[in-house]
Amino acid sequence: ARSIEPDAITMLRALSTEYDARNNRRERIYRIARELTIRSKKMIFLLHRGNPTPQLMKSAQKAREELHGLIGDIYDALIDKDDYWRMLNKFSFGLQEFVEAVSFFHYIKTKRIIAKQEIENDINQQIHPPTPHASHPNTPASHANTTPQTSSKAPQPQVDCTIMEKPGGVASIGEESGRHGKEDSKVSGGERKSRHTWKFELSYQDYLLGIADITGELMRLGTTAAGLGDREKPLEVLQVIRTLYSSLLSVNLRHREWKKKMEVMFASMRKMEQLSYKLAIKGKEYPPHMLKAMLASARDPERV
Repeated sequence: ARSIEPDAITMLRALSTEYDARNNRRERIYRIARELTIRSKKMIFLLHRGNPTPQLMKSAQKAREELHGLIGDIYDALIDKDDYWRMLNKFSFGLQEFVEAVSFFHYIKTKRIIAKQEIENDINQQIHPPTPHASHPNTPASHANTTPQTSSKAPQPQVDCTIMEKPGGVASIGEESGRHGKEDSKVSGGERKSRHTWKFELSYQDYLLGIADITGELMRLGTTAAGLGDREKPLEVLQVIRTLYSSLLSVNLRHREWKKKMEVMFASMRKMEQLSYKLAIKGKEYPPHMLKAMLASARDPERV
């Protein structure tokens, strides 16, 4: 038998090394995505604990920053934007849970549904924080900061509940600040150079699937508020779910879970409609203070 040429052996070894490195990155990204899913669920549970007190919102903001850090870890493990789309199926489920968590937090904070571009801006501002402009070496220290500095963070737009009116995109963010120092995310100089030119971007599929899941959390929020005697919150939540459902009904997303998510959204809307109807009827039969006591003492507000 003829022996294999040395050049062929070298090529096969190089291919084997490259394949092993790609598999290692894939496994690392998958583990980060699982952690992102777990922490996103914990953030949602945290927001359901009670009224949005300053202390609760502070804890939720800290949890949100930790989620952004995990997104940054995924970004660190990727080489370029092509690698992002190549590996997307390994962390897409984590992004969907992340979108649900940050959307729920944004709604409680602002009473609005967050847009795709806002999520991307927040992520990229943490991945690519703007660096302060250094003064020229020949500039005297007394004149180094004479020019007033303007804020590098663009004002967040007000987003209506009709989410389909706002197109998605990637905002222009400041320069890279070198957040790639983690041991798990070391890359070669050539890879690092290419990564400086692309921004993290959510796919429309992950954004829409995450937004579709928020209706279940909104339904729980409205039901809990009704159990505490709040008659206005269920009506407010119902209006948001109706707007989301009507906006997403015409979307033909080719994903195996989309039809099921729309059915769950419809069920959440019907549940809030029935609850709001019962509260309106009971509100005519009982004085407000008595109805509030009845709701607070009932295990299930829907059976009052």
